[in-house]
Amino acid sequence: MKHRLSFIFSVLVTCTLMGFQLKAQDVEVDTLVRENNQESVEDLLKVKTFYPLIRDVSAILDYGKIFGYLSGVEKKNEIGVQIGFKKNLLLIAEAGYSILNPNDSYVNADYQVRGKYMRLGVGINKAITAENNLTLSLRYAMSEFEDQGTINVTSSSGLFEPYDQSFSRKSLSASWYELVLGSEKKINTKLRLGFYLRVRVMNRYDEQEPYDVFTIPGYGRTFDNSVPAVNLYLRYILGGAKGPN
Repeated sequence: MKHRLSFIFSVLVTCTLMGFQLKAQDVEVDTLVRENNQESVEDLLKVKTFYPLIRDVSAILDYGKIFGYLSGVEKKNEIGVQIGFKKNLLLIAEAGYSILNPNDSYVNADYQVRGKYMRLGVGINKAITAENNLTLSLRYAMSEFEDQGTINVTSSSGLFEPYDQSFSRKSLSASWYELVLGSEKKINTKLRLGFYLRVRVMNRYDEQEPYDVFTIPGYGRTFDNSVPAVNLYLRYILGGAKGPN
């Protein structure tokens, strides 16, 4: 009898241990199933963002050039086109025309330069908030222009004859590079207001003798190898797919 009881007790203990082990396995399997189901749900909730090839097409107006007309020193007009690709890529083209009469060009001289210029560049944009964007771009620019001037030197003592010399140069050209940081704010669904901070680095220009070119349309003074500038602009979205702007 004692041996039977010991055997029965051993069987009960063994069955109990096996039950606990099976229960633990059931809990582990159930946990794995629930985790797999959770992952499946999460995978279903993940929505892949689609970015069209052409996100938007915009027209850009440099309205800051208007203030130059008030000074009487310069008359500039500049417009541009911006195309947004995929998530944040940009292609930018700008063109302008200017007439400059710098007061500080040469002593005892009347100087004028006029010409057209264009820029072409690529960049990226980054949405900082729902209302504000930052852009960074690199651009290549070139200008075709002409200048003219009259040098007049008069001796205050009257001992020397007055000196007058005129010059006129046509078909001049120049090229340079620009690193441009931009910031803009959303006004409405179509309109953006912003500014560009440019750093222009000279590549080449047609140097002249004896009176060198003083300033280049779109670039600035020739004796500066790098020229910083700030431009104010309006960007109007003409159309495109919905996406970050």
